[in-house]
Amino acid sequence: MNDNVFYRLPRDAQRFVLDAVFNLPSYKWYQYTAELGRYFGPDTERYANETHLYWKNGSVVPATKTKERLIRIAPKYLETSQKIKLVELIAKPYISSMYLSYGQEDIRFLVTEPLEPQLQTAQNKIAQFLRPQTARMPELPLGF
Repeated sequence: MNDNVFYRLPRDAQRFVLDAVFNLPSYKWYQYTAELGRYFGPDTERYANETHLYWKNGSVVPATKTKERLIRIAPKYLETSQKIKLVELIAKPYISSMYLSYGQEDIRFLVTEPLEPQLQTAQNKIAQFLRPQTARMPELPLGF
């Protein structure tokens, strides 16, 4: 477990998963931190429980190593709707959209220029826009 998953997630997904973890109901939080302790040792569990409220209210920002540990088992403790939202946030940058792929660029014709080259340019832009886009979403963590 030494590859950094947290920073490979889009920022929206990073914020979402940390917010979801910090706002787990108390009974789930303690189950969650007990599992953190089993994976990373009792000091990690104790630190998470001592710092939980500070993380939740934003007065303390978890270190990179802590964030990485926090998200490793997070999906297991999320509600189904939260898991779906997380997958959407992870996939969002990999899904082409009209705005991102085409940039909403207008096609303009100049009356002072020959029409045929302008039509060819417009056709090429439209064909490029309609071409299927290939995207590869990163793998989801084990146990998701």
